[in-house]
Amino acid sequence: MLYKHLKVIIKNVRRYSTTTANKTGKRTNNFDFSEKDQNRILNVLNVDEKDHLCRLNIPQSEIRKLEVWKTKYGPFQCMNNLLDVEGMDVENLAKICHSVVSNKPIQNAKKLNNSKNRQIISPNLPSNIVDTLTSVVGLYLGPTGIGWTKLSCTDRKVIVWDYKDFSDISPKASPFEIFELALCVSKCIPVGEVFVFEALPRLGLQGQGQIGPLTTYLQQVEFNSMLLALLNTSQTHNIKKLENIVYHLKTKLPARLFQTWVGTEKVTAITTVNALLRGENELPCTPVDVDEQIKIKFEGQSSIRKEILSQSLLLSIAFLDLCVYKNPVSLRAIAPSKKR
Repeated sequence: MLYKHLKVIIKNVRRYSTTTANKTGKRTNNFDFSEKDQNRILNVLNVDEKDHLCRLNIPQSEIRKLEVWKTKYGPFQCMNNLLDVEGMDVENLAKICHSVVSNKPIQNAKKLNNSKNRQIISPNLPSNIVDTLTSVVGLYLGPTGIGWTKLSCTDRKVIVWDYKDFSDISPKASPFEIFELALCVSKCIPVGEVFVFEALPRLGLQGQGQIGPLTTYLQQVEFNSMLLALLNTSQTHNIKKLENIVYHLKTKLPARLFQTWVGTEKVTAITTVNALLRGENELPCTPVDVDEQIKIKFEGQSSIRKEILSQSLLLSIAFLDLCVYKNPVSLRAIAPSKKR
């Protein structure tokens, strides 16, 4: 009997012979990870974004614990720091470390974590951009021109609200002529940190039923693609030299949010924008601040220009409320009726 007890004691001594105790009294061994693997684990947990950690099948609850610790004490310096995290035990830490070392993204976890974001915006908007964003430019391509709205993310003030007409371009414009148009438009667009379009439908026209120069689906795709490339490579617009600064909000999403889509038809956005300018708070979005001079300039536009300007404003607001602020009222407004 005594011999059996001695065997258990010796086994436990061997097990913990290379362990150290941290300041909370927990014990941790090195989980058989090499020094190189340990450095990799610390680097990933210190540097990588939440989305990547989720794809490594690390539960969001554990990611939050790690983030809280780093906020209080700074980056993890050694493996023992990980067990100082409140609520972290050896078993969970071992799972996290193995996930990091194996570096095999879990497809189901990725789908679960990003499914809503993927439905709303493309490509996925990195969290580091969201956290530091100060302005956004929404661009709406209409049948006779393009409108844009630059919004401040901090005080939701409309900084620029303007329009570029191209009604004089030939309906049979060549790709080179469309490129020249895109180049001209890009020089008029204000500087911003992020530029947002509404994604073109897979088939058919944006603004179906409207007649104008850029009436074919392929022409709209060409113009949109050229403008995307010009903005991304522009030293004026892409000041931080990011890989991408252009995003596409899901087709019809602003119309769903502001209920300007009835059945299969998109109705005018001017009525909704007029309500916004009057400060009516029944709309499913946070209010915007528009200077009187900008309001007066808007009122003086033709109905076609008003519509394009209105769509660009609603696009900018939808992006901020759904993708940046994550406004619960706005998110409920676009949710399927059975989930509301």
